[in-house]
Amino acid sequence: MIVVSNTSPLIFLGKIKKLGLLLHLYKKIHIPPMVLEELLREKDGIAYFEAFMPSFTVEKAGGKILDLQLHGGETEAINLALSKKAGLILLDDHKARIVAKNMGLNVKGTLGLLFAFLDKKLINKNEFRILLDNLIKADFRISIELYNEVLIQLDRIKP
Repeated sequence: MIVVSNTSPLIFLGKIKKLGLLLHLYKKIHIPPMVLEELLREKDGIAYFEAFMPSFTVEKAGGKILDLQLHGGETEAINLALSKKAGLILLDDHKARIVAKNMGLNVKGTLGLLFAFLDKKLINKNEFRILLDNLIKADFRISIELYNEVLIQLDRIKP
């Protein structure tokens, strides 16, 4: 499956040192040039991201480029996902997720990736809670309602 990512899921997985789990699920991640630029601007994690660079394929979208009225990285990522007919795009921004879904793309964000790690038994429920709290400490924006909803979903999952 072709997977395209925007910056946010990669940065937040990097901040909690779980980028390796993403690459365990998906061996190759396609990113547009602007996402690479944003990753390399992450002052605290440059060395961390550089260790994973062989798993990223940096490329521009082919074909007609749509102006989606989103942040540049999100626009490039959605255009790349459309041009590559990606099976999954990784996005956190609410507006970008809606646009991508409306264009027929399968979307997963950082929280969805934590659930995928749990589903594949790469982490357990206790680790999930710790990682969720670590994301918040790393400035991951989440409403209290969504936080509570995530914990309810987590409690419903059988060990």
